[in-house]
Amino acid sequence: MRSLQPFQFYRHHSSRLYLLLFVVNSESYDNKKFPTLAVYVGRDDDGFKFWARPIEQFTEKFERTGKTIPNYFDTFYNQLKQSWCRFLMP
Repeated sequence: MRSLQPFQFYRHHSSRLYLLLFVVNSESYDNKKFPTLAVYVGRDDDGFKFWARPIEQFTEKFERTGKTIPNYFDTFYNQLKQSWCRFLMP
């Protein structure tokens, strides 16, 4: 399984662009009960929406883009990243 990078953009096979936020439960003691999940956000006509799916499904259906942040993600991305960094600081 390839390595996923949080706060990077991934393109779904439908061509939509998504921002990977977190990989959760990666050190779970019971992968059946607590599977490793990719948590990501995308935007459509109704605004931003959040999803989570098993990491295996994410790696099958998404490809890292290396793209710069689209304008519509810019403010959301920067606020989220600043909030997360403050959370990690002691």
